[in-house]
Amino acid sequence: MACAESTTIDNKTSSSEEVLFDAVETNNVSAVKNLKKGELLYLSQIRRRFPSEWSSPDKEKQTAYQRACLLGHTDIVQYMLNVGIVVDQSFPGGDSYSTMRGAFLFACQSGSMPTILALLDAGAPVDEFGSCSLAYARSFVPSISIPYSCEIQAVTWENLYPIHYAIVDNNLELLQKLITPNTYKLVTNQWFTPLHIACLFNRSITMIDLLLSYGDANAAILAKTSNNKFPDELATDSTIIE
Repeated sequence: MACAESTTIDNKTSSSEEVLFDAVETNNVSAVKNLKKGELLYLSQIRRRFPSEWSSPDKEKQTAYQRACLLGHTDIVQYMLNVGIVVDQSFPGGDSYSTMRGAFLFACQSGSMPTILALLDAGAPVDEFGSCSLAYARSFVPSISIPYSCEIQAVTWENLYPIHYAIVDNNLELLQKLITPNTYKLVTNQWFTPLHIACLFNRSITMIDLLLSYGDANAAILAKTSNNKFPDELATDSTIIE
């Protein structure tokens, strides 16, 4: 009798899980709202494997909430936040065992400002890094990965921060919301600061001045990558170099 009852519960959970993930994929807000609060909180801890640029070539384990953030389905994200999902929901280790990130980085990758703003309004941390695959890092920021010398053990991941998306996407509005006095300390494994990346992409003087207006500007200007490059050495636009 107990075994039969357990099987019934498991089947119900599996069915509800399907409903939730399907609803997120199709942006069906009503289907998400039809789930009871306790059930939604429980189901939102379950992860499924999805093809992922972030973890490429490996798949990535994602919850329904993280998936909604990645897809930019703001109404679903907002409803999940309202019922109590942790804003920057994260779990240790990705499917590749060397990649991981919180929900805010999923939202940043989506490029959806409404989704990003929903998480920021809910208190998402702006300076938490995530670890992505080297394949994604190299496609996201060319030249960000420098070959290791034979004396240094190579790692299979790179650390990225939300502010990197603002710079790469040339999104000044987002940058203004993410920048803090400690921004210049947010470095990758190869010691690229946000200013290095802004110079690498020849971003506007407005964006570069904004990066220099917070924290220690001198420290930011004099910071070097692991192969001893100053930020301005990565720029090809003469107005930045000057």
